[in-house]
Amino acid sequence: MITTGEAARKENAANIVALFSGQAGRFVCATAGHHLEALLAAHGSSAVARSRAAETPVVLNVDVGGGTTKLAVCRDGQVDETAAIDIGARVVSFDERGVVQAITRAGRRIAQDVGVTIAPGDRVDRATLERVADRIADIALRVPEGTPIDGDLWLTEPLHAKG
Repeated sequence: MITTGEAARKENAANIVALFSGQAGRFVCATAGHHLEALLAAHGSSAVARSRAAETPVVLNVDVGGGTTKLAVCRDGQVDETAAIDIGARVVSFDERGVVQAITRAGRRIAQDVGVTIAPGDRVDRATLERVADRIADIALRVPEGTPIDGDLWLTEPLHAKG
């Protein structure tokens, strides 16, 4: 069992890992850091395997998770470097009625970037959610485009490879 991403940030993550690790010999439990998550995603997505092909010797794997986006530069069948940024698909969680259940620190920042305030209990319309989603996509696409990302969005050192 490997606890990753936003789940590893939760208050009860350590308790869950401890519970399962108490089953000695039956489970191996750990919390994956950003770099390990990026490495696992690069292998799981076949980005590493693709980078072995002569026509695509360099592949950037962009894994948009719930709370974070992991990045891995794969070159000639190896992961050269990894990084993570503080954006994801669930920076704002809402129910079927559009009522916000939770918002992450990054979600509040992204909402502010697009000129809206979102808090738990608020009812958010589709247009507002689309503005937030567009901003998340814009930030995630900056890495492969070679466009700088604000320093405080990086959860690790930024990637050295550009473009």
